[in-house]
Amino acid sequence: NIKNTLNLAETISIYPLMDFVITNRRHSSIFSAVNNIPFFALSSGHPWQFLPFMEDLGIDDYCVDFIENSESDILNLFDKIYCDKEKFLLRIEKKVSFLRKNSSEHINLMKERDLI
Repeated sequence: NIKNTLNLAETISIYPLMDFVITNRRHSSIFSAVNNIPFFALSSGHPWQFLPFMEDLGIDDYCVDFIENSESDILNLFDKIYCDKEKFLLRIEKKVSFLRKNSSEHINLMKERDLI
């Protein structure tokens, strides 16, 4: 139970302590994936919110929209992800590794050009 407002560094630091994340925020999904935490992403009817990120990870079939999907569809997908967390993590493992490497290369390039 988090009772205080956390800054970004503090927020990111708690992800490794989690077993599972339920979120309606893209960055929370990203932080979960980077920390190898299975997550359940609930979109609010805007495909751009999660779909590009989920497609990049190869898990777009796990993208659920709580506006367009029934309660039973949402619960079934949640059960599928939660009950088979290891399979979920295996599906994203290679992509997360690639994205982590790619982002590091972009950061280094930006540093070389004094952009950051």
